[in-house]
Amino acid sequence: MINKGEKTLGKTDIRYYSIIIIIPIYYHFMKKKFFAWISLSLILIAAMSPFAIFTSPIPVTGKFQNFSINQLRSPDNFSSFINMVATNRNSNQVVGIYQHSLLKAPVVQQPSNLPGYVSSEADKVTQFSLPKQFGVTALLAHNYLIGQNFHKITIGSYITVIYGNRKTEIFQVADIREYQALSPNSPYSSFINVADRSNKKITANTLFYDIYTQKDRLVLQTCIERDGDLSWGRLFIIASRVDPYAIAPIQ
Repeated sequence: MINKGEKTLGKTDIRYYSIIIIIPIYYHFMKKKFFAWISLSLILIAAMSPFAIFTSPIPVTGKFQNFSINQLRSPDNFSSFINMVATNRNSNQVVGIYQHSLLKAPVVQQPSNLPGYVSSEADKVTQFSLPKQFGVTALLAHNYLIGQNFHKITIGSYITVIYGNRKTEIFQVADIREYQALSPNSPYSSFINVADRSNKKITANTLFYDIYTQKDRLVLQTCIERDGDLSWGRLFIIASRVDPYAIAPIQ
């Protein structure tokens, strides 16, 4: 029985206590310093890896929560949209996303320690917090709200990201991927790439690493509906940062 106020060990605590126990054992049994240091280094690298400390989720962006969809209200032009969303002067915070004729959406942040959170506001998208550490801008939206517009984006489309200080970055869509979620309502589901004829199963960790760890990417994620299941699969729109002077200006 655990007494009130007594601290229990989590997975991360157990991992680090295990390291403390293993290190002296390695020094005792490994007689050559070279091999001892190599072994110790491998243990520390495995333990400190961000993928070893937590299981990376793929947020569910299709589970219906009985919200009414109000008509989306967006500014008629790009400059007025920037004026609307860029108000906090934070050069590191994404505040808006713009794709001519399809997307003019403010961006909200996930609450701390809730990497599976997706806003239920009809006209907003949510920045996925975990990919930030890899230099990736990842934006989430439910497919029964503004995320339905993600399905209309095509390869070659330009998407603009707006920051709080009015800075903008332009990305061009380079790839679109679809995955079936074998446990549709779980952020830790296994997945099958729809384009893979072998139907190979991959874990949420593997999918996260493949999609969300390539620096200077913009990724839009929503769910795929099939056979009446709003969360049947996941859609990923993958875009790369481009030189704004190499393309035509936004009208």
